[in-house]
Amino acid sequence: MILIHYLEGFKMKSSNKTTLNLTKRIFNQPTAPFYEKFVLDEIKTILKENHVPFFTDSVGQVIAGVRTPQELKKKRRVAFFAHTDHPGLHVIKQKTKNLYLAKWFGGAPFEQMESKNVRIWSYDSNQEYIKGKIKKVEKKGNSKKGVLLEIQTQRPLLKEKSYWGAFDFDGFQLKNNLISTKCADDLAGCVMALGAILDDRKKNVLAVFTRAEEVGFIGCMHLMRSRILSPETLVISLEASRTLPGALLGHGPVIRLGDATTLFDRDFSLFMQSCAQALKKKDKSFNFQKKLMDGGSCEATALSQAGFKTMGLAVPLANYHNQGPNGPVPEKIHLKDLENGRKLLGAVSKDLAKFPKARFELNKRLKTNYDSLKKYLNLKV
Repeated sequence: MILIHYLEGFKMKSSNKTTLNLTKRIFNQPTAPFYEKFVLDEIKTILKENHVPFFTDSVGQVIAGVRTPQELKKKRRVAFFAHTDHPGLHVIKQKTKNLYLAKWFGGAPFEQMESKNVRIWSYDSNQEYIKGKIKKVEKKGNSKKGVLLEIQTQRPLLKEKSYWGAFDFDGFQLKNNLISTKCADDLAGCVMALGAILDDRKKNVLAVFTRAEEVGFIGCMHLMRSRILSPETLVISLEASRTLPGALLGHGPVIRLGDATTLFDRDFSLFMQSCAQALKKKDKSFNFQKKLMDGGSCEATALSQAGFKTMGLAVPLANYHNQGPNGPVPEKIHLKDLENGRKLLGAVSKDLAKFPKARFELNKRLKTNYDSLKKYLNLKV
């Protein structure tokens, strides 16, 4: 059943729309695969505060920019996809008084997790958490289906509640423009998508906030199978993706040419690059990078398999999936990369009518160069 949210006449003081403020609000929400409610609720609150229409699909995923699914068919739009989960654990069984069996979903430094601290939440806890410690990684298994752990908690958990958790790191700390957090992947994408739709003036933008990406794009696949989106929709998957040579913190968002699984759309790539180059000419503070980011796979892979024209945009991420040299550590991204990512998405939205003119402009440049130099082909070799 589709839940429709009508926001006309909604009177509320507008929130601070800066990237920094959005980052604080979103990053401080706890999350794990299938337990994304706190993040989704905060996203909906921000959308309401800023009078942005949205609806939720049958599993609670948020599609912002329109009020109803029927509106998605009316015009070509660009959809910014971001997932609301980050690797974490589900408590599944009590073993003894304060000892519990849990499953960890998503990537993590499994070989170095024993004795590390975690935070455990329930949905009616008002975000207060119970501290725990990983006593044992019981089974090295498939992180998408869950790796078994033993967790010792400071106090017994209530049997009638569902509990879930993540590493014992704060949501947001800022120093010298570096953001340290428990879960930049992919709450950074959520921040860029929110910022872009708050900036949109031509109503060209959709922001789509999905669930359970870390275990194989489950929410995204559900959305694709529902056939809500128009096949004409252009899709950009937003991510925080591990740093690589040529994709460094503080050097700008990365136009992602592909991921570990697939290459993305050629025409869309040329269009995004032309938007970035034009933006850099106008805004000297804007920087961007361009690279095949094959440190992981993103929702653009699932979306391209479903037939959509797709691209990716990523902010470089240190300590991907909380993996440090000696075990779990906070993830780190650069605030300016987030801000410039938001700017680039705004440029893409503003110039959407020019897609796919970038391909024809490239053909023209190639032809002009050929016409001016073809005479030299008559030289003897």
